[in-house]
This record gives sequence, C-alpha cells and structure tokens, in this order.
Amino acid sequence: MKIRLLFLILLTTVIGNIYSQEAAITELTEGLVIDNGVIYGRNNFVNDPQAVDIINDLFKSPYPGMISGKTPEGENAVWAEITADENGYFNSEKLRFGALYIEYESPEDKIMLLNASGHTMVFINGEPREGDHYDFNFSVHPVLIKKGINQLYFTNGRYPRIKVSLEKPGSRILIKKKDLTLPDLIIEEPGFKWAGVTIVNAIEKYTTGLKIRCTVKDIQMTTELPGIEKLTSRRMNFRIPVPEGLEPGEQEVKIELLSRGNNLYDSNVFGIKCKNFALNHDRTFISNIDGSVQYYSVTPSASPAEGGQALFLSVHGAGVQARNQAWTYDAKDWGHIVAPTNRGPFGFAWEDWGRLDALEVLNEGRKLFETSPEKTYLTGHSMGGHGTWYLGATYPDKFAAIAPCAGYPDLLNYASGGPGMKENGNMKQMFDRAGNTSRTLKIARNYMHHGVYVYHGDSDPTVSVEQARRMRQVLGEFHPDFTYYEYPGGTHWYGDISMDWPPIFDFFKLHSIPSIAAVKKLEFYTASPGVSAYSHWIAIHQQINPFEISSVKARISNDSSQLTIDTDNISTMAIKTGIPALKYPLSIVIDNQNLKIAAPDTNEYHFLKFDNEEWAHSLKPAAEQKGPHRYGGFKDAFKENMLFVYGTTGTKEENRWNYLKARFDAETFSYRGNGSVELISDRQFRAGNFKGRNIIIYGNADNNRAWKLLLGESPVQVQNNKLIIGDKTITGDDIACYFIRPLKGSVNNSVGVIAGTGLKGMRAAYPNQYFIAGSSFPDLTVFRMPESGEEYKAVECAGFFGNDWSVGNGDFVWNKK
Repeated sequence: MKIRLLFLILLTTVIGNIYSQEAAITELTEGLVIDNGVIYGRNNFVNDPQAVDIINDLFKSPYPGMISGKTPEGENAVWAEITADENGYFNSEKLRFGALYIEYESPEDKIMLLNASGHTMVFINGEPREGDHYDFNFSVHPVLIKKGINQLYFTNGRYPRIKVSLEKPGSRILIKKKDLTLPDLIIEEPGFKWAGVTIVNAIEKYTTGLKIRCTVKDIQMTTELPGIEKLTSRRMNFRIPVPEGLEPGEQEVKIELLSRGNNLYDSNVFGIKCKNFALNHDRTFISNIDGSVQYYSVTPSASPAEGGQALFLSVHGAGVQARNQAWTYDAKDWGHIVAPTNRGPFGFAWEDWGRLDALEVLNEGRKLFETSPEKTYLTGHSMGGHGTWYLGATYPDKFAAIAPCAGYPDLLNYASGGPGMKENGNMKQMFDRAGNTSRTLKIARNYMHHGVYVYHGDSDPTVSVEQARRMRQVLGEFHPDFTYYEYPGGTHWYGDISMDWPPIFDFFKLHSIPSIAAVKKLEFYTASPGVSAYSHWIAIHQQINPFEISSVKARISNDSSQLTIDTDNISTMAIKTGIPALKYPLSIVIDNQNLKIAAPDTNEYHFLKFDNEEWAHSLKPAAEQKGPHRYGGFKDAFKENMLFVYGTTGTKEENRWNYLKARFDAETFSYRGNGSVELISDRQFRAGNFKGRNIIIYGNADNNRAWKLLLGESPVQVQNNKLIIGDKTITGDDIACYFIRPLKGSVNNSVGVIAGTGLKGMRAAYPNQYFIAGSSFPDLTVFRMPESGEEYKAVECAGFFGNDWSVGNGDFVWNKK
C-alpha cells in the first residue's frame, strides 16, 4: 500500500495538470510517453494493447517506470516522464510508434474544448475522438470533463510530437475560426459563391434552427443550416454574396451564427480575395460524396478567346494545397490548369475519396472552360506523381497523355516501414484482393491507351529515382509511346520546373484521345467495375472472382465485320454497338467461341454473359445486382451524401457506444476528407426522408430501429449475442462486423454497417482504418478484439457477396482456429 501510495503521489506530481478557474486556456505540459510498437494510419487493423484496455475499462493509470508490453525491437516498453517544450509540444522519438498519456484534474464537471495536434486519435475518459494526424493545429472537440481526474490517451501521428490544451468555450455553439473552405470572389460572376465553415456544438443536446448570415459590403445573405449532434462539430455550407462592382484585392467578409430567433451565438470576420476570371483563382462546388463544399484551383489559359482548348488536370503532392499546385504553373496558351484538392493537403493519396474528388473536379473544369474532351491531360508531382500513375491506369480513356513527376506507382509498396501486419494465409488474401484497386502495376498495360512522359530528378532523396527507373523498365516491355527524362542533379523539388517542365506540355500537344471510331484495338484491365468499368467501346460489368484483376483484349477486323475478344475473369461485359467502326451483321469471336449480332442494339450497349463455361447474348443485369453503379467493397458505402444513423434502443451503454463510434467516424471523415457527415439517431431516421443517400448503420438489429427497415431481408443479421451469415451462425457478445448491402428500393444507393453482437463487439469495432488511404476491406469483415500479436487471426470471416448480392454465390474465407 505504501509503494502504491508513493506511485500515486509521484503520478500527481508528474502528470497532474490542475485547471485554474481564471484561465481561459490551460496548456497541458506534463505527461508520460511510451514506445509500444503501435502505428496508426497504415494498416487495416490496429493492435494497440493500451487502447484495447481503455475501451474495455481495464486500463490502469501508468506511472514512470511501469512496463506495458514490448517496443518494436522486442524490449520492454516502459512509461517515461515527458515535459512539453517552450512551444507546447511533447517531442519524443518514442511517439513515432508510441503514445502519450496525460491526466487532468478538474474541480467540477464541465464542457471544455480540446485543442490538440500531432496525434491520430485520443481517448478522453475512454471515449474515442479523432485527432490531428498531420499536425495542422486546427483540431477542436467539445469534451465533457468530469470532476476529479480525467484520463487522456493520445496515439501517434505523422510526426513524433503532440501538443495539447483545454479551453473554456466562448459560446455554447461557436464558429471554428480556422480551416474555412473558401472561393475567390470573381468580379465577372456576381451572385453568390458556396463556402464551408465548421460549427462546434458545445452542449449536450442535438441542435437545430441554426443559420449563418454572411455580409459582404452592404449585401447580406442568410443560409439555414442542418442540425448538429451534441458535443461534436460539423462542417456547414453557406453562401457568400458577390456584389456587383467588386474591385481586385481583398474584401472583408463577416459571418454571424444565429439561432432560430436571430440570437447571436458567434461571429467571425475574415478577408477573401476578389479576382478577375482570367487570373489563377479558387472555385468551390458541392460534392456528391457527402454534400460538402469543396474547392479547386485553376490557372486559366493565357489565350482564353480560343474555344475548345485543352484541360490539364494537375494533382498535388503530400502537404500541398491545390491553390499552390495550380499557381506553380505559368499560364499556357492552349489550355487550362485545373487542380483538385484530394479532399485535403494529404487527403487520400488520390485513391478512394481522393480519386472521386479528382473525377468531380475534372467534370467541373470541363464545364467551366468548355474544353475539348479529346485534349484532356493528367500530371502531378510527388504524391501527385503517384496520383498520375494511379488515375492514368484506372481511367485510361479519360486522358490523352499523362506525366508523373517525382512519383511512385504503387502506394502500398511505397508506404512501408514501421511495424506491419503478420500474414494469416487465405484470410489476409481476402484483404489483399480488396486492395487490388490500389495495385497500379497490376493494370499497367492500361497505359497503352495514352502517351506517358516520366519525369524525375536523378538525385531525389524523398522519392527515389529508382521508382521512375522501375516504371521505365515496365513500360519498355510493351509501350510504344513513352518518354523518359531524369533531370540532372534534380532533388525532390528544384523549383517550378519540377513539374512545370516545358517538354511535358510539348509532349502533351502531340497527343489527343482518339475518336471512338478510330479505336480498332484495345486492352483494358480493372480490379473492380465499381471503380473502373469502361474503356472506349468496351465495358466490364461483373466479375467471376470479385476484385481479382479482370481483363479484355479486343480487336476489330480490317473490314469491321468481326470483333475478336479475349477475356479473363469476366462474368458480364458489354459492347457499344452503335459505333461507326462496326459493320453488321457482326461476327464475334469471344474466347474462341462464335456469336453473331444481326444489327446494332436499340440500347447503347449489347451485353454478353459467361455462364456454364460459355458465352451467350444477355440482357443488362438488373439494377439490383452488382455492377458499375454499385459493386461493393465496404468502403464504397461512404459516398452518395452518406448519412450516419446510430441506434438508441439498447442498454444505456450500448446506445452510448453506438453514438461514440458514429461520432468518431463522422469526425474522422471530416478531418481526413474535409467532409461533412450528417449524424442522427434511429428515431430521427424513421421520421425523415433520406431518399437518394447511402445510409451507414451503427448498432445491430436489437438496438437500431433502422435495421429492420433497411436490412430486414439481408442474409447477414447481427443481433445481441449472435451473428448469422447465410446458413452459418456465430455466437458471443464480442463479435464486430463491417459489411455493405444494396439499399432496398434504390438502384444506386448502399447501406454500410458497423455492428457488434454486444457491447464488447461494438467496442471492438472502434478503429476506423477504412478512412486511411490504401486500406482495403472486402464486402464483409467479421472479427473480434485482437489480442497482442493476433492481427488477421482475430478475423472470423471475410469475403465478397455474389453478383446477386447473395452469400451462397459469394466468396468467403472462414478462420479455422
């Protein structure tokens, strides 16, 4: 008892942070650090023994010298004292693969704002909250502080440093002053522009009736806001008026956050740039992913009077803003630079929602500048060089030529280092299959669709020139039209010519996307029709083995009367029949089998299906089946203006964890994807109209009212103490489950599910690594809380539903322990 008492006294001395009633902001400067061998942000699953203990109420307050597990080198992991530096940062190499623990003593229960940066997530008295992985210094969470000792456990981020403070809220509901999404006001475009701002709800109830009044000069515009859940924040869209007669320069903008009765909660004044259209500028649009406002940047052509010009889609590197990307280029006299954001400076490495952002901005740019579709080009630097390799391979017929600069082709091979996952045979292979959509080299032959200019500094210390040399070798085996250049002495960045390299644009000028009639021969590869299904006049709709590579090689005879096709891993494909390159009656030789098409289809495409080891003419698969419109992979549920619905009909603690997990996911997507997620209870869902949106369910059939309505006919059922998959049943209260299903009655929308068979199961679902670039999940994943060293061994079942979304026709692996 005496030894324990001494430890408690020492603990209070080392990590006690006492709140002063007079202080508005409390810097937390004393804590403990440990190198526990855990890394967040790279793998599908996280095995953090301290986090597991925290969410299971088993965590014991550490003290200096306490041993908790092992380091990456296999030595004892020991908690050690740490003090923040003069800038407020806890700096330690142990934070590369470790964690920070702080205790904060409060004289009373109260709500405060947690301002922290440098961590991937934090547990506050056992509740998970999103962190500030990239140390942007704009993470703010309203948190419930209890009287007495409060425990804060911070996981590592991108850099080995973490900063923490607590602040008394200035208002019950307030505007986050940092991280606004703003356009430039274009003098020639009076009216209004969309913008985005984060609203923080620092009270313990769902809040409605809010609105933002925005004033520019004497013009006011009010935007009504959707509701916001208790003790969280949400990015909101609002309109900025653009008066007539603006002058170039900076214009003051005032926004006021008002209640339904026009009472003022908070306000903010900031400057915004006013520009002429011909100059480089930022623009905004409303994304279909989540309904949020996103921005992109443009550098218009130096000769805008000429119609039908080119579009250069330029994707940025890690930590770079889209505006800096666009502004690096000198204006071109034959085309427009358009730079998407990737949903953030780091975003998703141009995969997943970064990929979708690039496609949305490509369409926005085409509409804005009315460019010639055949003059569309793709380039980017560093992570954007990877984005160029990736997007160019994934959407080969969208670009006439691509130019990766200082890029790496494959994210999963490049982003290595630190503790990794241990393989578990066929189970891990299911996750590898789900990740085939990221494996650029597996679909490298798609580069034959366009010209390729490979550009790299020969002394690059960040992305080795060996990445470019490897791709030179790969292209050299099959590509007839690529150029390779190493800049002598070039590091990773050696000025604007690191990507604004004139020979690249000379190369682009020599290329255009051929007309569909001119394409007589093509090869096309895809890992998922839900990601990429089309190339010129060929479409892959369904696969035999989902998320394995599918390919089609097709060639039209010289007299256009015969089409020869070789396929691999294709169940259903389609041919665009009305193109001038085909003559009828058309003879088709597909995998050495002969078919005939008498005349072009009245529909755009003619479908062929492979069944019982032979090809046959077919109708288009029903919309209820898998197809390019909705193909699966669990992560695919998080789009189409998704709505998070948490269950409230369980026990108090079950309801709490349903909400905590849903809030954590919403905050994570907001941070990593500059996103805005509507978060509501199952009661609100049943009373609302949410047609046309994807729905994400948190809870199970026994504690979420929305389950029966949305998933009553699903072959996967999750109940208290039981999970049913087809004709198999697993029992226990500690099972977690992620899966995706088609939304009943919708031809496009999906339901995503984060469920547990009990409180332990829902707690096991706490990580949300599905919002990490390069992570991969099949249609269904069933798992328990991993114990030390288990990782994939904790997965009970994983796999893909059949093309009819059934279990019986699907492909699943079960863990045989």
